[in-house]
Amino acid sequence: MVEVEGGREPSERANRLYWSSQESVNAIADVLGLSKGRLYTLIRPLAAGRFCPDCDAEMVYENRTARERGEASCAACAEGGEGTAPRPEAFREGSPGLAADKTTRLVAGLVLGAAAGILLARFLRR
Repeated sequence: MVEVEGGREPSERANRLYWSSQESVNAIADVLGLSKGRLYTLIRPLAAGRFCPDCDAEMVYENRTARERGEASCAACAEGGEGTAPRPEAFREGSPGLAADKTTRLVAGLVLGAAAGILLARFLRR
């Protein structure tokens, strides 16, 4: 059972301090009397207020850095719902939609390069 500290479970207090302050993880761990590793085990992802376009599950920020970057991920997809790995780069706030994965970007680059080459060859033949 989790020890109750000041009427609150340590995990509740740890999450409140982690997500609502700019204090370092080391400072928060010191305040709570925990090791840094133990603190990380208590931190729960923060709801991002958006839903996954693949499975409609609520998306989350895994840590404060992800929240600052607007990189939400889908925990349901990460757990292997359809074998889909989370794609945080695809869910940046302000992006027009899903960012293409690396393979799609590579193929698109090759197609555009080939098209540019064909147009250049036609232009030079004239």
